Amino acid sequence: YGESFPISGEALDSSFCLPIGKAKIEREGKDVTITAFSKMVGYALKAIEILEKEEGINA
Repeated sequence: YGESFPISGEALDSSFCLPIGKAKIEREGKDVTITAFSKMVGYALKAIEILEKEEGINA
């Protein structure tokens, strides 16, 4: 990627497997849904903060 991002020790294990059809919910909101994976999760969380602060949108 050319850029590092946080990753859990669990995900570094060679036997780690993500179940298909399952998601980790980082935050629950009521106005909009934002989905992301990999390094984009951090950007999505920052966008959520901006939406809440500047627009009053609960994401």
